[in-house]
Amino acid sequence: MEFAIVDIETTGGYAERNRIVEIAIRVHDGERVIDQFDSLINPQRAIHPSVSAIHGITDRMVAEAPKFHEIAKEIYQMLQGRVFVAHSVNFDYSFLKTEFESLGAQFSFKKLCTVRLSRKLFPGLPSYSLGNLCQSLGIPLSDRHRAGGDVDATAILFSRLVEVDSQGFIQQSIKKNAMEHFLPSHLSKETFEKLPEVPGVYYFQNTHAQTIYVGKAINLKKRIYSHFTGSGQAHVKQRFKQEIADVKFTETGNELVALLHEASEIKRLKPTYNRALKMKIPLAGIYQYEDGQGYIRLAVARIKKGEKPIHMVKNEQHGRALLEDFKDKYQLCRKLLGIHKTSGPCFDHRLGDCQGACCQQESADVYNLRVQQALDTLKENEEDYLLIEEGRHAEEKAFVWVEKGKLKAWGFLNKESLIDAPSIENLEAVAQALEHDMDTYRIVRQYVKARPQIDLIKL
Repeated sequence: MEFAIVDIETTGGYAERNRIVEIAIRVHDGERVIDQFDSLINPQRAIHPSVSAIHGITDRMVAEAPKFHEIAKEIYQMLQGRVFVAHSVNFDYSFLKTEFESLGAQFSFKKLCTVRLSRKLFPGLPSYSLGNLCQSLGIPLSDRHRAGGDVDATAILFSRLVEVDSQGFIQQSIKKNAMEHFLPSHLSKETFEKLPEVPGVYYFQNTHAQTIYVGKAINLKKRIYSHFTGSGQAHVKQRFKQEIADVKFTETGNELVALLHEASEIKRLKPTYNRALKMKIPLAGIYQYEDGQGYIRLAVARIKKGEKPIHMVKNEQHGRALLEDFKDKYQLCRKLLGIHKTSGPCFDHRLGDCQGACCQQESADVYNLRVQQALDTLKENEEDYLLIEEGRHAEEKAFVWVEKGKLKAWGFLNKESLIDAPSIENLEAVAQALEHDMDTYRIVRQYVKARPQIDLIKL
């Protein structure tokens, strides 16, 4: 069996929008290098200065180099019938696959990753980057970040891996690692295999044990695998996969708790690759304050970070409609509701439809009484109750605790304790605090709307 050890340099970090500028291939027969191929490639686009600063290849250097299609046949012949080997193999493989498929050619080879092999056969090293591996193993590495220099070092590394592979791990990997081809280089197959197929929240961590992404799943194993195989933004996925070294998870028993816990953890950890909850949902709120003359004023505005409105609404339009309804039902003043902007009496007062709070003809005490009546209607649905969902096992139920209409906490209880309404003390003993904000409000509202028969226990 022969191996094609490959290294490429590119115009950028992902195959979808970038091109190859240099390629080096070393054909290895399992003992030594028996053939080689090296070439600069004209990418037919500019090389960004920040990328050029890494590998040292400039636009001028590739101006007269062959275009990929001009040497594609020669490259393919070097790869054909051989196992594709590279350090972080998915990176190099994805670029070549993209290039060949753009020419209408199929590209499918068995793959081996020297990062993954090194982790198995040289366990316990401080780092498995090519530079650090070479330093740890005493492998000469010259012309760093050029395809020829890196591929020569990778070829020596591969020879070392073959020498120490007394258990036949390399051959086992070739035969059995169809699934591993999709896994990130730093993520072990064992870690993936241990993932349960249950609802929960998962955490992707890098080699420094930093959480770089938090997600929720109805089926943890299936959802996590989809990150490595499904469709999506290819450039983000490729960069993302290169960083993943471990997966942690929390079982939630159901989708509602998973959604809420995911939102909470994203805010707490602020992972690099989470974007959805960074784009704030344009919810609005009703705000209350007292002016200098003692009148209670109401206003509607979009909710800003850290603000706590007295009532949340879908958007400002819905908020204004609610205030207009207050105006009609409780004879409130449009000026004091923030609907009519004026420095003098409101327009309704001139028509006889306002009792004069806007110009102090009606006392603050009398006017505020009607405002309070309006606000009391907002509290009619502000009860204390539990939303009940499936737990993590058959004898358990999950709860989401709502207090005075606002989200308070979530947790798990034994089924038997839900026969009667559980005590506040029992709930607090197992509850995890939950922030009532625009994101969690939206999650629960949409979830319950889609499931009108969800179990509810009043407290």
